[in-house]
Amino acid sequence: MRIAIVGGGVAGSYLASLMANKHDIVIYERQSYEKFYTVCAWGTSLPELRKLSSKIGLNFDDYVLFAGKRMIVQLRDEELEIPLKGLCTFDKRRFVMDMHKGKEIIYGEAVRTAPTDKYDLVVDATGFSRSLLPRVGKDYFIPTLEYKVKYRNPPLDDFMVRPLPGLTGYLWYFPLDNGYAHVGAG
Repeated sequence: MRIAIVGGGVAGSYLASLMANKHDIVIYERQSYEKFYTVCAWGTSLPELRKLSSKIGLNFDDYVLFAGKRMIVQLRDEELEIPLKGLCTFDKRRFVMDMHKGKEIIYGEAVRTAPTDKYDLVVDATGFSRSLLPRVGKDYFIPTLEYKVKYRNPPLDDFMVRPLPGLTGYLWYFPLDNGYAHVGAG
């Protein structure tokens, strides 16, 4: 079967990796190869990603930047420390780019109409942007702002979140490696 996957992020690349030996797959990615960037603070479940990665021939431990021991939760009147069981940050771009290896990928192509004349199946794996599928009615989203920050002396040694008033989002600090962290709010 000839399959087009629109979106070369984590979901589209993983799907392509699972099906690559059984089908003729083409990934369409709107970003250029040079500017390809995957959004989000890159926090995930280490045990689960180890399982999923092994199904596509990757060792997830090769991508781990920081394995958390505790989550600091800063509430208005108190600070909690919650023990963690597997929360980590990882080199998401390298992970996705390694999934791209050996696949036919068309970078810099923003697909707006499903190319059904050339494929037996077209998958929209564009996440929130939804290039082909209609937006979800009553979809709930919170705008976010995130920076990758280099610290000479990092202010924290583990994960931290601070819920915003009314539980409308949270501020976060997610350690990476070598003094870097993702810091954001949304």
